[in-house]
Amino acid sequence: MNDNKPQVKLISKPENMLKTIYTACRTCYSADTPLNIYDKDVDEEKMLNLIKRVIGSGHYSTIEHIQVSFAISERVLTSL
Repeated sequence: MNDNKPQVKLISKPENMLKTIYTACRTCYSADTPLNIYDKDVDEEKMLNLIKRVIGSGHYSTIEHIQVSFAISERVLTSL
């Protein structure tokens, strides 16, 4: 049996997760292009407010744009 703890390392994520979700939300409700939306300088509070409203309305697909990948050294599941 291996006494070493499993190792978990984040290996991939979007550069700016909040801005990515905000862009997905804003794209759904704006005539502007996603690139223009992403490139605009928007403060964090404004982004969070929009994201909360969109998710609060049940529009969850906007958060599907975030993908993170982890490297995990063990593939063992223990049940108690």
